[in-house]
Amino acid sequence: MYFTNRIMGITINVNGDIFLLLNVYFPCDYRNDESLVAYLETLSELDDIYNNFPRDRILIAGDFNCDPRKGRFFKEFSNFASGWNLNIADVYSLPADTHTYISRNSGCSTS
Repeated sequence: MYFTNRIMGITINVNGDIFLLLNVYFPCDYRNDESLVAYLETLSELDDIYNNFPRDRILIAGDFNCDPRKGRFFKEFSNFASGWNLNIADVYSLPADTHTYISRNSGCSTS
């Protein structure tokens, strides 16, 4: 089991295959340096988990707070995913105008 304020995960043994299931809640963007640093720190934590947690398969799901069409966080997230040869399933499988949530919070953005 793994748990922090941004990432939690469990391993499940299915017929000898170890699955690592992670749920994430990445920081949103307040358009300041602190937001970017917090996002990069969460990516670094995820990278550490990916490097050090024994598993055969991995599923990472949750709120990544990055919009593939705009914003500054998606590039960082995409580089992480590419570095580990991971698929960003919703970006590749859903229509371009699809979104999962829109926040009316004027101070914070998912983009």
